[in-house]
Amino acid sequence: MYRIASVLLISCLIAAGQIAGKGGKATGSEAHANVQSQPTNQAPIIQTRPDSEPSRERTEQAGRSNGPHDWVDKVNALSTLVIAAFTAAMFFMVRAQVREYRTRERAWMVFSIEQPPTQVSQGGQPTGFSIVGFLRNVGSTPATIVKQSHFGNIGNRGDFTAVPPYMSDKPLDSAYSFVPNDVRPALFHVDDSQMRAAFAGRVHIYVFGQIVYRDVFGKGHETRYCFRYYPTATADHQTGFYPEGPAEYLKVT
Repeated sequence: MYRIASVLLISCLIAAGQIAGKGGKATGSEAHANVQSQPTNQAPIIQTRPDSEPSRERTEQAGRSNGPHDWVDKVNALSTLVIAAFTAAMFFMVRAQVREYRTRERAWMVFSIEQPPTQVSQGGQPTGFSIVGFLRNVGSTPATIVKQSHFGNIGNRGDFTAVPPYMSDKPLDSAYSFVPNDVRPALFHVDDSQMRAAFAGRVHIYVFGQIVYRDVFGKGHETRYCFRYYPTATADHQTGFYPEGPAEYLKVT
């Protein structure tokens, strides 16, 4: 009897356990269904601390990724500096070449006296001496003469004024062109008595003047000349005219 009761009790417990298991499974299925029925479009929120390991890794990766960009920026800056320096160098080089070209191709007006004074006479009587100078354009392009003055002076070097007398002369009424290799004379007259005084060494004969002109590039220039006549040979000069005079009377631009 006792055994039968024990068997019945165990059977009841097993049955109750099976019922409870079915109920748990049903509850689990319902919970799973409830979870599936909830909306799934909500983004999960993940909170991390700034000092967490993944954050440090991302920071290091960002630093490593910025390295090549910094290098490229430095190269670009250096290239820009090199290009700017090259451009400036080319500018000054071209400017120097243009200046050299203009200097080489411009007009150059010079004055020279190549012959000693020549005695002139009238009616068989000597009236003095003539000095012939030559104005030349030794450049490669024409010159436009806007002013010219030629003087003769009898005296000593100390007789020169501080400011040349031709500085007060007015420009020509009509400028004229002077082509390359063209030659034009300028005449000076010296009285017979003055020339004889020069031969005796009592006075000196000076010929001086000014030529103001423009070249084909529109730039103005000036030539100031001054020559002294040596009637007899010396240790430094042969007979003839030589450039000599105050600095204000000798100028070429």
